[in-house]
Amino acid sequence: FSATLGDNTVQSRLGTLIWTGTTNTPEFNAGGIEMYGSLTMVAGMTFDGTTGETWNWQNRDARTFTSGGVTWDASYNVLAYCTATGSVTQQDNFRTSSALDVVSGTWSAGNNTLRSSHITVATNGATGVLTTGSGLTTADSLFEINGGTTTIGSGGLTTTDVSIQTNLGAAATLNMGSGTWTITGTGTIWGVTITAALTLNADTSTITCTDTSSSTKTFDGEGKTYYNLSVSGLAAAGTFTVTGSNSFNNVTFAPLSNIRLTASTTQTIAGTISATGTAGNGIVVRSTSATNATISSANNVTWDYVTLTDLTGTGGGVFTATNSTDGGGNVNWSITP
Repeated sequence: FSATLGDNTVQSRLGTLIWTGTTNTPEFNAGGIEMYGSLTMVAGMTFDGTTGETWNWQNRDARTFTSGGVTWDASYNVLAYCTATGSVTQQDNFRTSSALDVVSGTWSAGNNTLRSSHITVATNGATGVLTTGSGLTTADSLFEINGGTTTIGSGGLTTTDVSIQTNLGAAATLNMGSGTWTITGTGTIWGVTITAALTLNADTSTITCTDTSSSTKTFDGEGKTYYNLSVSGLAAAGTFTVTGSNSFNNVTFAPLSNIRLTASTTQTIAGTISATGTAGNGIVVRSTSATNATISSANNVTWDYVTLTDLTGTGGGVFTATNSTDGGGNVNWSITP
C-alpha cells in the first residue's frame, strides 16, 4: 500500500493512492477528495460513504485508475475537473451507481466497460473529453453532452435517452463510432438543442430504439446526419415520432411499429428505408398532420403490410407498398392491398 498526501486545508487532497499488496479487506470511505494522481483499488474492498459526497479528479497530467472490480456506491458522484493536459485512463472495467461528470480534461475508458447512473460530458458547457473503445458504455438513466468532445468506440452505448445541448455556450463534437447505441427509454429519447456549434459525426453507428410500451417516443434529430436507425414494435406500442429534416443511411421500422414523421419535414435516405410487416402485424407510418411528410430516396422503396397516410415520396426512387392500406394524402406511392 502507498499513498502520497497533500495539504487538507480545504478538503482532502491525494497524489497517488495504490492499494496493491494490502492485506485483509480494506474499507474505502472517503468523500470530498481532490485527486491529483493515480488510484489503484483491489478486489474485495468494501465501500462506505455519505450521500452527496464527491470524488474530484484534478489531474494536470496523464494518470490511471484501476477499480479492482469494486462498484462505487451511490454516495459518491465522480467528477473529472482535470486541466487541458490532465487525464484519467481506466485500466479495467468501472461501474459506479452514481453520476460520472467529465467536466474538463479527459476521461478515457480504454477498451474497458464504463457504467454509471448518469454520464455527463462537459457539464454546464465546459470542455470535457470522453473517449471509449471496444467496451460497452452504459448510462442507466441519461447520457448527456453539454460541450467538449465525445468519442464512442466500437463497444457502443446503452442508455434510456440521449440529450445533446449546446445552448450552454460551448461547442460540442460527437463521434458516434461503429457500435450500436441502444436507447431503451420513453419520451424524448434523442434530444438535440443547438445554440453553439454541434459537430455530429455519425460514422457507421446504429441507433436502436427498443422500448415497445404504450408510451410515446420522440427522436429529435435536429436536422443532423445519422447512419442507421432501427425502431422496435409491438402490439399497442406507443407512437414513435421523428422530428427535424434528417439524413440517414438505413432506416428500419419493425413489424407493429407506429411511426409519425413530422409534417413538412424531409427524411433523406442514402441506403434503404425498410418497413416490412406481416399479416396481422402491420406497420403504421404517417405524417403528424394532414400536411405531408416527405421521404427522399434515390433508391427504390418497397414496403409490405403498411398503412400509409400523408406521405410524399421523392428523390428519384420508385415508392411501392404491397399488402398495404392507403390512408389518403399519399403522393408518388403505388399502394396495393
